Amino acid sequence: MRIKFVGAKPIVSHHGVGFDQSKPDRYTFLSPALHILETIESGTVKDDGSVDIREVDVAEYSSKKLLELLHKYCEDIEEATKENEAKTKVLIDELIESVKNKDNLTADDKRAYLGNIDIMKDYYLQYITNDLAYKCVLDKLANQLFKKHISKIIFPLSANLGLSLSHLELLLRDHKPPLDAKITIDRSDLEPYGIFTTGLQHHS
Repeated sequence: MRIKFVGAKPIVSHHGVGFDQSKPDRYTFLSPALHILETIESGTVKDDGSVDIREVDVAEYSSKKLLELLHKYCEDIEEATKENEAKTKVLIDELIESVKNKDNLTADDKRAYLGNIDIMKDYYLQYITNDLAYKCVLDKLANQLFKKHISKIIFPLSANLGLSLSHLELLLRDHKPPLDAKITIDRSDLEPYGIFTTGLQHHS
């Protein structure tokens, strides 16, 4: 298994290769999500159930460190990645077969389409591996919120922390049990900061 940045989700056709910028590479959000998880795991939950990560060094982790942390928190990540890659390869094979059978494409169009699929195959496999890894980290974060009864996370408005928490907010809506978390911005200090509120009651 490898973790590395590739970029937005690719769109392949006989016209060429494009990228869906509305679906960025989840690699970008792995470091901030893991910084939040590491802070919670380190036991820095206050008596009121809050976690303050404004003073945490949120520098981006190297690919090697990301992989190390993924193995630490997602024990079955290698197995899940292999299964995911196998399923994706089947889908790619089905797409190739579908292109070959398209009556509305010329032989040259088909050749171009199949060539573009081949060029982007490894890119796409890495994109879905990064996506799977990120989902795993968000799941672990969600579980920790419940386990430690975390009432809120206070975070700086930098390093994609807010975006990672907004993804967690969406995931929690479908969690079992579901949770209606919300993000607000506090501008009362000299330096504005974000507050991710869970509504959970903390037991000190």
